[in-house]
This record gives sequence, structure tokens and C-alpha cells, in this order.
Amino acid sequence: MILIIPTFLFSCKKDIENTKQFRSIGSGMAHNLILQQDGNSNFVILDVRTADEYNHGHIEDAINIDYLNNKEDLLTLNKQYTYLIYCESGRRSLLAAEYMNQFDFKSLFNMSGGIKEWKAMFNTLIPSPYNEAN
Repeated sequence: MILIIPTFLFSCKKDIENTKQFRSIGSGMAHNLILQQDGNSNFVILDVRTADEYNHGHIEDAINIDYLNNKEDLLTLNKQYTYLIYCESGRRSLLAAEYMNQFDFKSLFNMSGGIKEWKAMFNTLIPSPYNEAN
């Protein structure tokens, strides 16, 4: 009995850790991630808003896949890449990250405050080291 309890507890902890393959980060950390990954072709900024929302302003170099209308298109992306996912407020991007996580994408970051928080913090859509002063 003594051996069964630690084994059970350890296996539960491992299952919990393995299910979370993505994490949510704020716009400040997202900005830093973009700067750190500059030049990395395996890093993708993913805007999951509608095409109309995207066309009204998006983070520089972001690609657009509308989660609400074309979520299956997310599955055409390379699962080995790292993705920073955002939407307007963070709700759709969280759903998109959860969806992609189900299909074993390696590295997913949800920008929890969305583009609203980004614009409020940086007052621009262009990632730049100069934004750090704001």
C-alpha cells in the first residue's frame, strides 16, 4: 500500500504537466518574445481574428487565420514551430491555443490581453526595443 500511493501521486502529477503544452502571457512578455525570436524562421506570430479585424491593424509580421470561421486551417501549420497567438482580447486566442494543443503543437503562447492590451501598453503595432521605454 505504501508503494501504491507515491506511484499514484507521481503519475497524476506527470499527467497534469503533460497536458499543458501552452501558456498564456501578457503583452509585455509577448513583446519580449517577439524581439528575442527576431530572425527565427520557426517562430510565427498568429492573429486569429477575422480578416476584417486583421486588415484594420495587426502586429507586424503576423499571419492571419480566422479561428471562428477557419479553425481547421490552423492544422496546416508546422507543429514544430513556436506560435505567439493573439486576437482582440485574448479569448479566441486561448481557444485557438487549446485547439492546437489537442493536435500536439510543440510550443504555443497565448497573448492573454489581446491586441487591446498590446495597443494600450505600446501605442503601436510595431515591435521595437524602443517600446520598452513606454
